[in-house]
Amino acid sequence: MASLFRQNDPVAVTVVREWVDDLAVMLKLKTLEDWYRVKPSALGTANYLRIKLFGLAPLLMTLYPQHAWNTGAFTYYTKAKTTQAKLARRIAKSLI
Repeated sequence: MASLFRQNDPVAVTVVREWVDDLAVMLKLKTLEDWYRVKPSALGTANYLRIKLFGLAPLLMTLYPQHAWNTGAFTYYTKAKTTQAKLARRIAKSLI
């Protein structure tokens, strides 16, 4: 599904949009800006893994291109990547 979604397959995009819309209802999000404050722990494991597969910002930007997204505002997701990058550099240095 992820590869079809990335290729903008209309059926895949519709299925993913329905899942994201259902997720927004479950999380009680009222506006698209509310996605900025969603914590990974609020998603549950299955939803978190799906979002991690797509990437939250790219996923929302594909589904809602009319919205002016601020990718830097997805703090809960960018912090994790920054931490992973720091850890990877620290491990690499210890192997040298």
